[in-house]
Amino acid sequence: MQAVALLFGLSAIIAALLHCLRVPVIVGFLVAGLLVRSFGVEWHNADYLVTLAEFGAAFLLFSVGLELKVKHFKDLGWTIVWVSLLQMLLVFFLSYGMFLIFGYFWKAAVVLSMIISFSSTILVAMVLKQRDEIHSLHGKLMMGILLMQDLVVVVVLFVIPYLTGGQVDYLSLTQRVLLNILAVVLLVVVGSWFFGRIKKIFDREYNVVFLLAVAYLLGVIYFFSWEAINLPPEIAGLVAGLSLSGVLARTRITNWFDPLRDFFLVFLFFCIGTEVDLLSVFDHLDKLLILIVMVLLSKMAIGWLAVGIGGFPRKVIFLSGLGLANMSELGLVILPMSLRLGLITEEYLALYSMLILISLIISAIILKNCDDVCFGVSHIFGLLEKTRLYKLPPKESYFLGKKVLLGCHRSGWSIVNSLSNHNNLVVVDYDVEQVKRLRKKGVEAYYGDVQETRFLLEHDICQAKMVISTIPHFQANMILIDLLRNNCKGNKSLWVACLAKTRRDVAKLYKAGYNLVLNPHMSVAIDMASLMLSTRRNVSVGKIKKMQKKLLKI
Repeated sequence: MQAVALLFGLSAIIAALLHCLRVPVIVGFLVAGLLVRSFGVEWHNADYLVTLAEFGAAFLLFSVGLELKVKHFKDLGWTIVWVSLLQMLLVFFLSYGMFLIFGYFWKAAVVLSMIISFSSTILVAMVLKQRDEIHSLHGKLMMGILLMQDLVVVVVLFVIPYLTGGQVDYLSLTQRVLLNILAVVLLVVVGSWFFGRIKKIFDREYNVVFLLAVAYLLGVIYFFSWEAINLPPEIAGLVAGLSLSGVLARTRITNWFDPLRDFFLVFLFFCIGTEVDLLSVFDHLDKLLILIVMVLLSKMAIGWLAVGIGGFPRKVIFLSGLGLANMSELGLVILPMSLRLGLITEEYLALYSMLILISLIISAIILKNCDDVCFGVSHIFGLLEKTRLYKLPPKESYFLGKKVLLGCHRSGWSIVNSLSNHNNLVVVDYDVEQVKRLRKKGVEAYYGDVQETRFLLEHDICQAKMVISTIPHFQANMILIDLLRNNCKGNKSLWVACLAKTRRDVAKLYKAGYNLVLNPHMSVAIDMASLMLSTRRNVSVGKIKKMQKKLLKI
């Protein structure tokens, strides 16, 4: 109990101080673990901390799996496979050649090159969830690439022991891989079937569904820990989440699940930090600095190149390259294993463990603040951009005289369903699946990112009759109004509205130039006040109920 209290106290203080500098809280947890290890603090019976850390990884990937649906990757399926393989192979061979030039033994070069080839699924998943970008095109692409890498890591863990010179038992290796695939498929099918029936029984008992979901996750972790299967908790959490994603809405259990997940994540990042001895690295500081620059810049450049060849828009290229420019925390599992097998030295263990930790810290800071630089430099990637996947058909103007709806999720979807005529409506959304749903309803919809201002300008947003943004992010709405105010001075009749989360944002957006800014709480208060003062209250209530019934049926 005292160890847990000290851990949380130290982590919270450091995380709070760094947060004031716009540094993600997970960096505070990593730094706390690093300081504890460097000052020689030892945990008695620390195995339980490792177990809690494994739960943190499993719970995080479980929550990601709940929000991912296999059908969402249908269009990107083969693209994700070959882009991820291209990225891993380019990084591996570049790193391997670099290590041979530096005089590394070939076995050590192979192990270290494999470690550098993998990026952190846990870090990227956490940042995407915090930024609410799991369902964006770059979010799906990065998660698909990272999940492919995790599958390769599982194979690598089987292959590394054979680098010691032992004879490869191909039959045993094949049986092991097939057994793992069978276990994953079985869990996905059984979990989906079982919770499909649980959902009908406890449809409104969210606390019961939450407890059963946690019990199911723990059961999958235990099942995957059997020696015959032996898959890490991260894979167990992801498989459990994917098996329930089609039948269980995460929003129903989020109030209980998110605090529990965040509790375990403190242990996860703290324990990652404790894997590195800061004092022992100062002897090799020059090598470390060179490696950091070479590894991060090369992975970033190769990520941009691979995604660019895949034919994605420039913002997706830019953000995906940033997301892949780190090293996987699973390297902290591979390094000690390689040391025990005699493939690397203790110097390499200390040096590359520190490299992994620093890459995670730098990447977390960059990903959290990438919006500050994205809008200024993403145009550079127009040289790589081909947009084969989501290229719009040729047309003189997409928005001429139209009512343009930017964002179509909760509020936007309700607006679309409330309209009886969609002839004069154009919807732009960054979720490819949402665009497909709208097109099936007969709505003119296009894939696009509002923060990618080039897209709006190239397709004549200034020719629109009305622009309504249902995107709740303040920064995105400020970018939009700045774009319209600076480029659409010729269309004085253009009417612009948006949503805002807080009263302070409402005032700032009005000042920026919006004709109407809506806040859910203020709008409800105004409607209720109007009803209280209305002399035809029954008529007003009748109209509201009629509209609500229409939306509830959809």
